[in-house]
Amino acid sequence: MAHFYAVINKSSRKLNATATGKAKNGIGVLAASYKGAISVVLNHNEATGKDEFIVSQTKHMGEGIEQVLVTGIIGDKK
Repeated sequence: MAHFYAVINKSSRKLNATATGKAKNGIGVLAASYKGAISVVLNHNEATGKDEFIVSQTKHMGEGIEQVLVTGIIGDKK
């Protein structure tokens, strides 16, 4: 059963593209330009029972930088 759900909701497609991920595997999304990319990864931490996220800049086609922008727990206030 799917634990995570991803949607591409803004593109030239007429319909939204979707993907699912299990708690055991997580889910990752990459959105890129010619200057680099942004990565969003969701994982389930079995030890804590919480869903965690990592948002980072990453290289795409040799351009961009590797930099974690933010990490956290989904649903927690900071």
